[in-house]
Amino acid sequence: MKIAVISDMHLGYAIDTELENDSYDNALQAINIALKQEPDLFLFPGDIFHNKIPKPEVLAKAIELFSYLKSRIKSKSKIIELKSSTRAPTSELNIPSIISIYGTHEKRNPDNINPIQLLEKANLLYNLHAESALIKVEGEKGTSNIGIHGLSGVPDQYAREHLTSWNPAPFPGVPNLLMIHQTFKDLIPAITEDILELSELPEGFDYFLLGHIHWNQELKHPKYNIPILLPGSTVLTQMNKVESKIKKGLYIIDITKESKKATFIPINTRSLIYHSFEFENKRPSELIIEISDLIESYLKNITEDQKKVLLKIKLKGKLAPGFLPTDLNLRNIIKKYSNKMIINIDKKDVVSDEVTEGAKILTELKQKQLSVDQLGLSILKEIIKPNIQETQLQKIDNLFEHLSAGNLEKAEQTLALGDNLKND
Repeated sequence: MKIAVISDMHLGYAIDTELENDSYDNALQAINIALKQEPDLFLFPGDIFHNKIPKPEVLAKAIELFSYLKSRIKSKSKIIELKSSTRAPTSELNIPSIISIYGTHEKRNPDNINPIQLLEKANLLYNLHAESALIKVEGEKGTSNIGIHGLSGVPDQYAREHLTSWNPAPFPGVPNLLMIHQTFKDLIPAITEDILELSELPEGFDYFLLGHIHWNQELKHPKYNIPILLPGSTVLTQMNKVESKIKKGLYIIDITKESKKATFIPINTRSLIYHSFEFENKRPSELIIEISDLIESYLKNITEDQKKVLLKIKLKGKLAPGFLPTDLNLRNIIKKYSNKMIINIDKKDVVSDEVTEGAKILTELKQKQLSVDQLGLSILKEIIKPNIQETQLQKIDNLFEHLSAGNLEKAEQTLALGDNLKND
């Protein structure tokens, strides 16, 4: 049996910008590369979409993409056993040979349908959340059974609780793959919060497939030596140093009675140059000249037939006395070179003696290109953490979602049900 694994496509990323087609182009490229391998099953470990409420134009392109994929998969799939706490037991349920979990970008409150669930209702994929499915796959080379287990994205601080309460167990006598979309302490050790570690992934599985982290990695379970595969994202969203060095791509897993093998296949993406620019006691005018010279040096190595290169400049340092980060206006530089390259300048680590901690938080959130409602929610969570319970967090998420949708009645009901968040 061959299985294609494509993660974190982030359809709808950078909408209304010069980069808006990259997510669709790269996703289609990954799918076409996978189809050439004639896989029996496609797995998507979350964040197919970039936003939990995508624009109709994004949904339309996603439906077109998954309709195309579904029409070209030659295998037929059927659930013969489903272990779920939310869905009734089922057997002999025909499903597309496309199985997903939803990610943190797609998670909505339980009263609302997220975009992955919408694709499921259109019969373009089957989504798992704290569920295990024993699937019979009929391919051109025969029939095989496989266990697919999935935990969709939940807030990181509650992932351990969700994984423990779910407690997935492999189906006996068949290969078993577990998909999960979370942050792990081992992968981002700088995180101080008490979050999941790779050693907490349960034993007995043949592969763990991790979404959420945007660069490809191959690891082993610290206790059980089980392969852990991170396909990474198919699109450059974080534009960090790691993304500039590691290729985007997908996995093909080939499982036979005798062996199992996972192969990473890269895709072609827009080039990303990452430059860390450190300074001390510089005037904004001095920095602008130095940044212009830096850009000119990179332009010398770019050919005209090359797809526009992304240049990410990470600024870090303190401005000369008397200046604020807002005095460092870089829009003219970005505009000047816009016909030659796409420039992203991160100045959230630019400081001065006058900058307050609150201004730093707001600048950092703006750098993430959040919408107004996401920005407000993020600021509120920064203010009230730590010691927030999951029920409180869910009420805050629900409240902001209703307010951003203009549904004041439901917002009032959410407040009434909670009485007062601090009294929960």
